[in-house]
Amino acid sequence: MLKTRTTSSEAVSAFLLFFAALCAIVFAAQALAVPDDEELIFEEGPKPVIFSGKVHADHGFKCNDCHSALFKKEKGNAKISFDDHAEGSKYCFACHNGTKSFAATKGSCAKCHGNKSSLAAPATPAPAAAKEEPAKATAPAAVKQEAVKAPAPAAAVSKEAAVEQLKLAAFSKDGANTCIGCHDEENEYPVFPMFKTKHAVKGDPRSPFGGANKQCESCHGAGSVHIKAKKGEKRGGSIINFGKSVWTPVKDQNEKCLSCHQTHQRIDWKGSSHEFSEVACASCHKIHVAKDPVLNRHDQPGVCYQCHAEERAEFHMVSRHPVWEGQMTCSECHNVHGEQGTGALVKASSREKCTSCHAEKRGPFLWEHAPAAEDCMLCHRPHGSNQPALLRKRPPQLCQECHSPSGHPSYSYDGSKLPNSAFLGVKGCLNCHSQVHGSNHPSGATQLR
Repeated sequence: MLKTRTTSSEAVSAFLLFFAALCAIVFAAQALAVPDDEELIFEEGPKPVIFSGKVHADHGFKCNDCHSALFKKEKGNAKISFDDHAEGSKYCFACHNGTKSFAATKGSCAKCHGNKSSLAAPATPAPAAAKEEPAKATAPAAVKQEAVKAPAPAAAVSKEAAVEQLKLAAFSKDGANTCIGCHDEENEYPVFPMFKTKHAVKGDPRSPFGGANKQCESCHGAGSVHIKAKKGEKRGGSIINFGKSVWTPVKDQNEKCLSCHQTHQRIDWKGSSHEFSEVACASCHKIHVAKDPVLNRHDQPGVCYQCHAEERAEFHMVSRHPVWEGQMTCSECHNVHGEQGTGALVKASSREKCTSCHAEKRGPFLWEHAPAAEDCMLCHRPHGSNQPALLRKRPPQLCQECHSPSGHPSYSYDGSKLPNSAFLGVKGCLNCHSQVHGSNHPSGATQLR
């Protein structure tokens, strides 16, 4: 049997080797604060931010590349906000600017935000204290949850009552910085394009982001309940939503919009046909986009066609106004926010509106044609027709709705018996009565010239 014995010199050598290895580990830990197989998870914001030691080590970065040029060594000194994204020169964004590393504002947020790490680390680890003291940990949490829980609109409370309860909720501490933690470009409801619009101009005190206004919560109401609500409760009762198929009543949606937009064209909204039909502003307008489609000449008709299907079909007829070509749009004739007459027109009558473009038909004439002087739509269909010149019917059927055959060969013929007149044979009243809108000729009493 072979036995070994360690001498004192060998023991000293072994101790020195162990001490050297221990020093190497300590210095290596200082040089690489986050080892290759570990990650740091910061859970301060709405989504956890994951810092991967492996990713940065694989790209050749060392701790002193960032510490302390960008970050101080004291824990908790870096409070990154949305404004730091915009500046692009502080903290992480000194590298994540699209030059050194991927840009933080161009669709790469999920590489750091959320539980999408390379090591699949849990985004929200369970606290150890909850297991040791279940009575103390769960009871206060339950009480707190009951204090901020929003009632579901479809449950015991009505939608109107839920809105009133939300008005009593507290505003969030960080405003829009909290909202964009979830509503980034990868979210179902992204908000970043809105920052290119007038609604997000900080220098304008009238905008939701200007002055002492509450940013996103200026329109959506206090967001504290929405932040703490469960995922299934986000859309129902936790915050004021806008659109067609949302829980918030139309009256409460429009009340938010009209708190600012109540002048100019919107001054006649109360009592208008759209208000009477309970149409929400957000049914037509899109706020979280760089350009609202309903304000674009080419895109506006598509928004209107979502409800007005009959008019959409008429614009496919043979004779029509050039809406599909983008030469006209719906709002040139219609005032959707209120009307002075019928049909939500921008003018008091259809004739007044039609003659604003067709000025040659306005008159006054020496010899007026009564229907033309009264209402253009007695003879014409404004959106489209399969008859020429947008007519409701072809002559002579259209003319014979008013003109009796007395004293004139204007009988309604069915083709079995034709008169001797070639002009009447083709049943074209306009072959003789060419000045059907009115005539200034001394002998034009019958609109012949």
